[in-house]
Amino acid sequence: MSLVDELLETFSSTLDSSLILAIASDFSNDPKRRTEILEILNSLANNKPSSPDFEFASVTAEFNHEESHQSVAQQLNTLFPNVPINKINEIIKSSTEKKDLNSLIDVISLNQQSHHSNSLDLFQSSRTKKSKKKKNRPPKRSSETFHLTDVMHGDSKARLKEAQEFHKNPQDWFNFWVTSQSQAAYLSELLKINPSIVSSAYHNRNCNVVLSLQDILSNLERNKRAQLSDKDLEQLEIQLEFLKSVSNEPDDTLAKALIVSDLDAGIAFDLLLFMDELKKRYGTVNFNFFYSPLPHLSPAPSASTKALSPAQQIPIRSETGPKLQKKSAPPSGLSLMKCREVISDLEARRSIALRKASPAYTAGALTHGIYQQARSGISQVYSEDAKTLLNQIRHWEIKAAQLFVADRALTAGSRNSIDLHGLTRRQALAVSKSSLEDWWASTSRQPFQIITGCGKHSPQLRSILLPAVINELEADGWIFHQASPGSVIVTGSRLTT
Repeated sequence: MSLVDELLETFSSTLDSSLILAIASDFSNDPKRRTEILEILNSLANNKPSSPDFEFASVTAEFNHEESHQSVAQQLNTLFPNVPINKINEIIKSSTEKKDLNSLIDVISLNQQSHHSNSLDLFQSSRTKKSKKKKNRPPKRSSETFHLTDVMHGDSKARLKEAQEFHKNPQDWFNFWVTSQSQAAYLSELLKINPSIVSSAYHNRNCNVVLSLQDILSNLERNKRAQLSDKDLEQLEIQLEFLKSVSNEPDDTLAKALIVSDLDAGIAFDLLLFMDELKKRYGTVNFNFFYSPLPHLSPAPSASTKALSPAQQIPIRSETGPKLQKKSAPPSGLSLMKCREVISDLEARRSIALRKASPAYTAGALTHGIYQQARSGISQVYSEDAKTLLNQIRHWEIKAAQLFVADRALTAGSRNSIDLHGLTRRQALAVSKSSLEDWWASTSRQPFQIITGCGKHSPQLRSILLPAVINELEADGWIFHQASPGSVIVTGSRLTT
């Protein structure tokens, strides 16, 4: 039997086998040291200290045994070489406790820890005082290429916009006619219709892709729905349930896509993806219905188009959307929900224009010469687009306010009064002015009441609309009197008396 097996058999009941193997391996199975191993294991098993050859003596005993010829100060200097000997002597003299080695070691250790923490705090405080605020350095500009013809026409808004869009994303700009022809070909192949139908609808809608697609789908749905049999209607319900599980579009949109695609769910789903892509690129149907400007280029490409430079082939169109007319009156069937949808689209496009104007302005301030002229022109283009869109937003906010007040008056059953609660100052003045003009043009000469509120919900409980309306009435020459703290009654006009 080997020594390890013998040790395991003897001490495995009281000691861990891994501990036995570790101690045995330290002695390399030397039979001469068998007694030492047994003594160590016996002391561990009986919870007794081992032999003096392998015990961990205390610091006091060790120093008393090995360095009995040295003084206590010399022993402490050996333990703490970083502490000067005079400092150790001071600690020994000032120590009120029993001057044994262990207590002195504890005192010196505590002094070193406190000194280290104080030094660290002092270092951190000095770093805090000396640290200076980092300067905001401008970001490194990436290398860009500007053609000389792009900056020679610095006063041309269209040229600068065209150059900026081309230099920023040249790979995203395809020729206008190639894109439209590709869309028309894809749609005719997807719906299995004559390409001339797509082209006719496209030109009838002034080259507006969204509205032309809407007309095509409406005509196809009307013609094909009349030809559906009872079996086709059952199949339509089944396919409609399937599309509901994979698309969030309304049921009427899903049903229209299924009908025009001859109840093929795969083709219908491709059509929905195509419609969603057009919506993201050109806006919603309602937005295109209210704002359908003519394209920047003529309806048909000319032979000289191929001779133009790549920048000239690109239509001058900003990413903020098509250029909007300043006075585009909505149709008579306009609703409050449609107004709010248009306002939401305009605000999104204005936000994009402002985000693009800021970095262009910053980059222009950091450049010189012709580059600064180009950058400043780009920023000016986006800023003007944002201003135009802001005017459009205010115009449609007034239209929405007029519809809101009209609906509230219709609900209240009052034809000769308006309630301006919930409107801004600009909206309230515009609505009151238009309402007074309509009232004065009518045959009725009953007094007209304008309700503004007395300011209970305004800051500092002071009315904001009432003074503004009174000033406006006085400037326009109306005859009125204040019937209550929150309303005004108009009885006539000074201009006709």
